[in-house]
Amino acid sequence: MVAERRRYAPTRPEYPSHLRPALPERAAEVAERLLAYLQSRLGVPGLGYAAPPAAVAGGLETYLYTFRLRGPGLPAAWDRPLVLRIHADRRGQARARHEFEVHQFLARHGYPAPAPLLYEEACDLFGGPFLLMEQVTGQPLLRAMLAQPWYMLYFPAQMAEAHARLHALPAAEFPGTHDSFLRRRLAELQAAIVDHDLRGLAPGLAWLEAHAPAEPAELSVVHLDYHPLNLIERDDGRLTVLDWTYADLSDPHADVATTVMLLDAIPLLPRNWWEWLAIPVGRPIQSWWYLHAYRRLRPLDEARLQYYLAWSALNHLSRYGRWLRAGPRACDCKESAIEQVTTGRLDALARYFRRRTGVAVNL
Repeated sequence: MVAERRRYAPTRPEYPSHLRPALPERAAEVAERLLAYLQSRLGVPGLGYAAPPAAVAGGLETYLYTFRLRGPGLPAAWDRPLVLRIHADRRGQARARHEFEVHQFLARHGYPAPAPLLYEEACDLFGGPFLLMEQVTGQPLLRAMLAQPWYMLYFPAQMAEAHARLHALPAAEFPGTHDSFLRRRLAELQAAIVDHDLRGLAPGLAWLEAHAPAEPAELSVVHLDYHPLNLIERDDGRLTVLDWTYADLSDPHADVATTVMLLDAIPLLPRNWWEWLAIPVGRPIQSWWYLHAYRRLRPLDEARLQYYLAWSALNHLSRYGRWLRAGPRACDCKESAIEQVTTGRLDALARYFRRRTGVAVNL
């Protein structure tokens, strides 16, 4: 059964004029502004488009456009398919800067992520800061899984290998705060509950605070949105990891648990009869085999994993609660992100949390 589109309509607050998004809605306007900017920035005479910017659907925090440049003397790094990634509004500057620094870190260590080219903090062109990076060609791993079910165990093992490799990167060199991840995230949950009147989540936060594990001996680089739609299978079979908006330093159990929770609890809407059959059967197998494969590469403590499974569910409920109370732009996300908030998704997350803690939560 298809989930209802929304449980509540979000409030839509007025933003001060200096925060209102000024993003052009037409790709032609984006193309014109971007080309003028790059002509000035790159200094390449006769710069133009081999393929003009085309909008790409998806993304909660950013507007995406693919394009390709042409021009005599164009540097090799710029002479390939590229992506323009515009953050939703001016308040996304810290997030966009961090994301670019994360991509630079990953490139230095040879981790499979889009190569970064440029970060622009000024917001006068598109209403928010933006990044330019390599366009990764291929298909989302989810679609590869559905198209090739005979490789049902291969793909989760591939996910686990790339994830374990991420957690082995040198955390000391990671950009950004090295403060306690869990303490920060529990404080954010508390602030969201108070600021947005999410009192139905308060019992869940109390459980998380009472059962919080000790800090791990070593932190790991984590993605925190690692799932088959953010993994691209290139034409040669290699995986590339997209969307590093939430990358942080943490106990790796938090990252593994977020992946498992997303595989287990977030409803997928099938696109055809085959997916109606394949998704309910394949998801639990993929989740189980991903964990099995990860454990063969890196140890996991079951108690920590169970704790972070609960944390991840409540964290996502808190995010949706903030969107419902104040609109997605209050969290520097696009207005269209509210389409993610369905009755089915909210109920699935609440059930997931209760199964692991015995505590009922709701929005």
